[in-house]
Parts: sequence; C-alpha cells; structure tokens
Amino acid sequence: MESRKIAKTLVVYSGMGLQLGITVFIFVYAGYIIDKRFSTGPLAIVLGTIAGVSIGIYTLIKEVKVIEEKIKKEKSIIDNRNKI
Repeated sequence: MESRKIAKTLVVYSGMGLQLGITVFIFVYAGYIIDKRFSTGPLAIVLGTIAGVSIGIYTLIKEVKVIEEKIKKEKSIIDNRNKI
C-alpha cells in the first residue's frame, strides 16, 4: 500500500516537472520563430523564456497548493478516524 502512494506521488511530481519544461520550451520556440520571421535578434527568445518560466512557475505553485490541500484533507480524515 505504501509503495503505491510513493509511486503515485512520484508520477504527480514528475508530471509537474515535465509540464514546466514543456511550457518553457513552447515559449522559447515561439520566441525563436518570431525572431526568425521578423529578424528581431534574440529579443523574442529572451521574452519567450521569461514568459515561459514565469507561467510555468506560476502553474507549478498552483498545483503544489492543490496537492497540499489534498494532503491536509487526507490527514484530517485519518485523524478523525483515529479519534473515534
């Protein structure tokens, strides 16, 4: 039972890391395409990188808060069962 919890947790956190990486990649690639199309130098790549990292971290923090709330809820349910 405990190994399933660990595996589930690893999958959730791995997915979050993957999502962060994909978000950054998409924005950097979009910046590259814009730079190539309009000959703007590295400006769009830099802005894309900043936007991708910012949005990725924001999403990551939101997901961590959701996970923390689920953990608190599960702990309170377990505590209430133990009190009875």
